Amino acid sequence: MARPAQLPRQRGAGFGVVIGPDGSQPLMTIDASPGVYSAPGQRRAVATLTLVPRLQVLTGDLHAGAEIVDAVLAALLGDGFALVAALNADGLAQLPLIPGRAVFSPREGALRITAGCLDYDGDIGPAAPAGWARTAGQHRALVVLVATGIDLHAPDRTARIDQARAGGCLVGGRLGFTTEA
Repeated sequence: MARPAQLPRQRGAGFGVVIGPDGSQPLMTIDASPGVYSAPGQRRAVATLTLVPRLQVLTGDLHAGAEIVDAVLAALLGDGFALVAALNADGLAQLPLIPGRAVFSPREGALRITAGCLDYDGDIGPAAPAGWARTAGQHRALVVLVATGIDLHAPDRTARIDQARAGGCLVGGRLGFTTEA
């Protein structure tokens, strides 16, 4: 599927788009931050990609006491993603396996993710830690985390991701991972 012509690739920005169901129109822009979580003293490591939509979509009904719901996170939970309980290698490795895939092109630094309502096409930016693609490739899995209402460009982004987790605003799942030649 071709990238929409009106959105040029922003190399090194950790930026992508969520593509609409017809495959041609972007629904929203999304920031991305790759990471590797490893357990101290153990060989287990988990490659992640944290995605944060630039627009938070909240919904609810007009009944007294009704909760406001994040529509993006609710849709992902409906697709099999789960609330993230712990930001460590063991906890992330236990997230559910989501039907879909993540395909990485190292030559372009581009990543394509398809999983339920999530259809991401973007680059991983310059922040990819050493061994990110190798770790995902060895395990043939990428943990995709989606948070809302945080700034991935802040220097304390790991703390902000953990705050989203503690607030129930971080969902995740594991996807099959392959690398294009």
